[in-house]
Amino acid sequence: MSNISVITSGTSGIGRAIVKKILAESAEGDRVIVNYGHSDQAAEDLKNELPEKQRERLTLVKADLSDYAIEAYPEYSPLPDQVRTIRAFDRPVILVDDLLHDGKRLRSLSPLLKETGTQVDLVLVGYLTGMGRDLMEELGYPVESIY
Repeated sequence: MSNISVITSGTSGIGRAIVKKILAESAEGDRVIVNYGHSDQAAEDLKNELPEKQRERLTLVKADLSDYAIEAYPEYSPLPDQVRTIRAFDRPVILVDDLLHDGKRLRSLSPLLKETGTQVDLVLVGYLTGMGRDLMEELGYPVESIY
């Protein structure tokens, strides 16, 4: 079975390095999808720098994700209702996310959690940046990560 990796901001900086490493070390059938928001030239340069075999496994998708709203999934209860439901269980709360960098999701949820008196026992993420760690300290949430 092949793997699919999705990398956001993958045409520059650390994201670009991660894309190259994954393509270099992954199996032949694995795919890498790279989202970029601004520079078509950077995306084209990345593609052209890769060996032909790796280029075939790369998909570039232009979509600016810098401005988005945190809201309930379609046909789900509004976020305040979801948080009140979690609080009603009166059980330990562990929030799980894949990446914590600027913390847009947690910045949106934090006031709702505090308003309802919902104690967050742990924030568990796959990848944690220094900025994300600082935010968790500021919000008062314990955080652990795999990377």
